[in-house]
Amino acid sequence: WCAVIMTTAICIIFMVMNIQIGTANNLLADMVMEVERNGFPGIVPYRHTVQAFNEATEAALETERIFRFWMTIFPFVLLSRLFKSFKAQKRLAIVSDTFIVARNDMMHFFIVFLSVYFCMTVNAVIFFGQDQLDFATIDRALFSCFRAMLGDWDWDSMDDIGIHKAFLWFVIFMLVMVMILLNMLLAILMESYAIVKEDAANADSLMQQIKSMVRRAQQNKRKERVKLNDIWDALYQDNQSDQDKLLSSERKIYPSYLLEIVQGIPLSQATRTLNNSRTDYDRKHDPAFELTDFKEGLTNMVTRMDYSAMCSTYLNLKLQQYQGLVNQEGLFESSNAMAALTEGPPKTEIQEVFQVPKASTEGSPEPIQQAAEKALDKVRVLAQERSVEMADGIASILGEEMQELERRQNDQKKSIDSTAKSLQNLREMIHKLNQTCGEIGELAHDLGYSDAAMLQVSALARPAQSSLQDAVPTPALEDGTI
Repeated sequence: WCAVIMTTAICIIFMVMNIQIGTANNLLADMVMEVERNGFPGIVPYRHTVQAFNEATEAALETERIFRFWMTIFPFVLLSRLFKSFKAQKRLAIVSDTFIVARNDMMHFFIVFLSVYFCMTVNAVIFFGQDQLDFATIDRALFSCFRAMLGDWDWDSMDDIGIHKAFLWFVIFMLVMVMILLNMLLAILMESYAIVKEDAANADSLMQQIKSMVRRAQQNKRKERVKLNDIWDALYQDNQSDQDKLLSSERKIYPSYLLEIVQGIPLSQATRTLNNSRTDYDRKHDPAFELTDFKEGLTNMVTRMDYSAMCSTYLNLKLQQYQGLVNQEGLFESSNAMAALTEGPPKTEIQEVFQVPKASTEGSPEPIQQAAEKALDKVRVLAQERSVEMADGIASILGEEMQELERRQNDQKKSIDSTAKSLQNLREMIHKLNQTCGEIGELAHDLGYSDAAMLQVSALARPAQSSLQDAVPTPALEDGTI
């Protein structure tokens, strides 16, 4: 709507400007024709004619200025419409989504940033305002400090107030505004960018989306699918044309329901549409995986392993007892031992494997021995299956944790590299200041200043170099070289 309103306003202003330009041209033509027919008129009528022409020209110029102003704003409206269109593609919307995710952090950051920036600007007005036109007023100082923050400053003019004052203000401004606050802003944006990029990692690329649109158009042409708008219209009409009721409904939708209300929709499209909708909903609304979830699952796995170990120990003891009874006391006592085994603690999934049918106890001990061997085989298979499941689960969880630790190590490495680069830039900046002090000393020598002035300049250069060596450690490469 903003684009429509602005386009209408620009068209109206353009028509008014053309009308005013035509009026001014007509007045000018009338003046020329009057002079050609009757010669130059008297001073009073000529003055009125010229005044009317000037007023028409001034009105046309004012309208043209307003027209240019609105034409300057109109590209920003088009840019906002482009970003709105980019939301239809997940990968194109990474930039806008990054600012949306970081908006709360950026709001609090800019409160601190603007407060510090305004204080440094006022300090610059107090320091440099009497000697430099760029810092004479607050508005000029705001613009000059912004230029200095981006690397555009005039050190020669700043040095007029004294090298100590200028150096002190300049170093504090660069440390606080550039090296700390601007890097914090980049850190906020990059953190939000990493979150948005991870969310869009599985999204379709632009080419894949174009292929999907072409496929849908071809299927629509062959009557093999229906448009998504048709599905929405069918759901809308099925809910008494009440959008709020449709969006707040908790009814579960199945492919059969879509086949009933949407005319001509195939079963494959109904199933695919519902699966995609469920996937998108789960990705947006399911809670993120946290360490507490990992702890709970791992605790359950450890508890189950303890229970499995206890059951295995119990079964081993019972099997040894049963084998001894079979070998020593014969069939009758073996049957009693099996009955005692089955009448023990409450039956579990593993104990039920060793339950021997009563019919197997009415004969020679061979069926009992065969049943015991079958039970041992079942226990072995069951133990192997459970062991594989537990091993796969533990390997999956530990793999995810190792990936998370590796990502954190990479982030820490990037942060250390960024800090080293910042310190190196600081070293180079102070080195340039040291060279500037040396050039000032040479200039003083050329102008014939006294030796005391030259010693003062040299004294200023030495503390800068020593403070640089104390504040900025020399980075070392991996092979030990400096």
